Amino acid sequence: MTPAENISWFVLRTAPIARVEFTVVHAITQRDAPAMVPFDIEKLRPPRSKNWVERKRALFPFYVFVGLRGYDEFRHLRASINKAAEDVGKKPPILGLIGFGGRLARLTAPEVSFLKSVSVEGGSRVEIYKPVQPGDAVTFALGSSLEGRTGIVDSATRDRVKVMTEMFG
Repeated sequence: MTPAENISWFVLRTAPIARVEFTVVHAITQRDAPAMVPFDIEKLRPPRSKNWVERKRALFPFYVFVGLRGYDEFRHLRASINKAAEDVGKKPPILGLIGFGGRLARLTAPEVSFLKSVSVEGGSRVEIYKPVQPGDAVTFALGSSLEGRTGIVDSATRDRVKVMTEMFG
């Protein structure tokens, strides 16, 4: 792979298969291209088990961030990874790159830095101290992987809040 200044970062969309983004990142990096999946760690207890396990959970399910020299490199990666999956009887995992108005969406350097910073091995949780309603403006608290970012509450239940935040232009 060429030096980092010769690549651009793009958003790759994967097939809607559980946890496929981690498989795709592994396949891409095995082919010497940089890729990342921002994640946190969730703790869960399998049914009928006394032990808790930790598992990576993608912050952006079904999306992978990939550094490429150009669209030709993406076509080669997609073809080889999808063919390898099909050869073992699996669904092709890579759907395409995200674009707007016919142009591929390139990430800026600050966006790439932010995405690299939100993959926290410790897995922080966001705690809600007061009830929120859809339409409320919120700021992610200190210690969360989205610290300082703002957004609008889309929906809220007793144990989960969906917040829409602007990213990637």
